[in-house]
Amino acid sequence: MPTGGGVVVADRTYLRVGGEVFPVYGDVVRGWSPRPDDFQGLAARSPYAYGSLEELFFVLVNLCLHPGGTA
Repeated sequence: MPTGGGVVVADRTYLRVGGEVFPVYGDVVRGWSPRPDDFQGLAARSPYAYGSLEELFFVLVNLCLHPGGTA
């Protein structure tokens, strides 16, 4: 999605885990991440980008299940 400055940023969608809703960014080509700055360039690849929405969903579930976010 282009912005006013001509910079292309990652698409945003939301994942609901329990009672919380998390914004997630990415696409099927570059992967998915909870951090929008993981997609600054076309070839940028972050260690926080997951291959599918399902994989990112399970990461968020595991984080939410641990008491106090100690995962």
